[in-house]
Amino acid sequence: MPTGDDSQVQAALDNFKKLPSGVAAYSITSPPVGMQPPLDYRWNDNESLFCCSSFKVFVLAAYLHYAERGELSNQPPQGNYSSLLDAALAESLTISDHTLGSTVFGDVVGKTTASAILSAMIAYSDNTATDIAMKRVGVANVRKFMYETAGLHSPAVRIPDSTKAFYEYLLSPGKHHLINDEETMVCTTYAFWQFYAQILYGGYYFKNEETRRQFMWFLSMSEAIPQGMPTDTVCYMKGGDAIYKDEHAAALAGNMTFPCNPTIFGNNIIPVNFAMLYNWTGEDSGTQAFREAVKEVFAAIKDYLAQG
Repeated sequence: MPTGDDSQVQAALDNFKKLPSGVAAYSITSPPVGMQPPLDYRWNDNESLFCCSSFKVFVLAAYLHYAERGELSNQPPQGNYSSLLDAALAESLTISDHTLGSTVFGDVVGKTTASAILSAMIAYSDNTATDIAMKRVGVANVRKFMYETAGLHSPAVRIPDSTKAFYEYLLSPGKHHLINDEETMVCTTYAFWQFYAQILYGGYYFKNEETRRQFMWFLSMSEAIPQGMPTDTVCYMKGGDAIYKDEHAAALAGNMTFPCNPTIFGNNIIPVNFAMLYNWTGEDSGTQAFREAVKEVFAAIKDYLAQG
């Protein structure tokens, strides 16, 4: 367990809290392992904020949860595949109805595998892929997984019926806001932290280790990793940002593994769960400020954990 001075971590977190014209929140700890964790940093962790595309991790987890059990609607049989999950990921899905914010499938019409759809949803945050995945698993089932299986709480944690429905709401006549009572995506940093801690290290939600590893593989491709995470770290996460008139948001949540010496785990690495959200008004340059602040925080944590 690190015994050195964490003042640089505290200073970096103070800078994050001071991001202008809005509300910042974070939960950064090591996962519960039956003893006092070496990290425990929280700020506004029960504040429900706009979480952008970070909510897509719930869609991914629900999809894999039901697929490994053969509980997707009209799910193809296992056949020659080694598991129900493998068969479900190989299923051919149709790309036809497109959504704003689709860098992968923006003008593509045709078929591809469910695995490719889920990859595009996480790696590139493709909204068309997200809506295909949400339709395939069923948004009601995603919410059932969130609230009944994962134990998340509404209205603190909410997702839209689809990303298309969210955009249609924003573009409809009238005055609208990112956080609203109709179509939104909100979460607390505490809920994200709890979700990642349980799903990656608690053995919850998936009955097969293969499914958990598949979940981690998808998250290891997130486009947000090179934007704000330190080099030479293993990371599983989903992030996102939103620019709407004078309302803006940026978010990231997940888990990363840092070098640590000495360590309470009997080796030289330690996993850290994190969630960082920032909602603000005014200039949209806050997205870059968020990324720079995140880099500073995790660079300081990496240095702190490396102390002897």
